[in-house]
Amino acid sequence: MLAINETERAKLSASHALTTDSEGREVLVGLDHEESLHYVEYCYARIPGSHRSSDTSNHYILLGQKHEQARLALIAGGG
Repeated sequence: MLAINETERAKLSASHALTTDSEGREVLVGLDHEESLHYVEYCYARIPGSHRSSDTSNHYILLGQKHEQARLALIAGGG
């Protein structure tokens, strides 16, 4: 399971943002397992004062866009 609390999991589930991969692991729609782990770690990091480089930020922006496009396509397809 991804490192998110039950409230976050419920919100992501309700917005069709979570699924499971072919190995039964919880992932974000449109992202593979490794991408999901890294994206969740980045987005839900609770480390005060952690610094993120612009290259790192850009990578996660692209992952977020990939995820959101897949999520919206799933919703549009009635999934």
